Amino acid sequence: MKLPTDHSFFSSIRRLLHTYNLPTAYQLFESPPSKEVWKAKLNSAVDQHAIATWKEDIQEKPSLRYIQYRCPLCRDILRAETRAKLLTGTYTLQANIAVFNQYAVSPTCTLCNTEPECRVHFIAKCPTSNAVRDKYRARLHECLRLQGREEPLELVNNADSFKQLIVDSTQPSVNNGHLPSEKEIESIDLLSREYI
Repeated sequence: MKLPTDHSFFSSIRRLLHTYNLPTAYQLFESPPSKEVWKAKLNSAVDQHAIATWKEDIQEKPSLRYIQYRCPLCRDILRAETRAKLLTGTYTLQANIAVFNQYAVSPTCTLCNTEPECRVHFIAKCPTSNAVRDKYRARLHECLRLQGREEPLELVNNADSFKQLIVDSTQPSVNNGHLPSEKEIESIDLLSREYI
């Protein structure tokens, strides 16, 4: 019998079953579940493991406390991933595809067909998103007004400033020398996560 530390296929299966708190291979062999039962049990085990892992990570890493872990495989993680990619410039937009593609690809936004799809267009200008954006723009304006920010209407109506508030509200360019408190950042962050 292989040792649990071996790098064989069977040892890997044993470790995976143990990690996700699933029955052993022998138990599965002795009493094989139906396909539907196995899929449900496996999905539940993976979700429970992910939730437990996220809870541990949130305790260790203070930046993760802003992500709600009701369902870590749901919206918050996808939104955080999208936001991180937008912040780092690695989110693939039509303008990026046009630059890095060997074939002739139009950088124009495929939703509105009006201008190149860059980060500012994607977040703050695309007319297709106006209805959604206007709702969050109003909520963000109210949030900034309650925080006592100077000229909050100008911040949310300027496309570059709006993009920066959504992607990273801690940047000096949108704070006019005002050092936002953790509570202010958290309230803007909450709106930003909903928007993205």
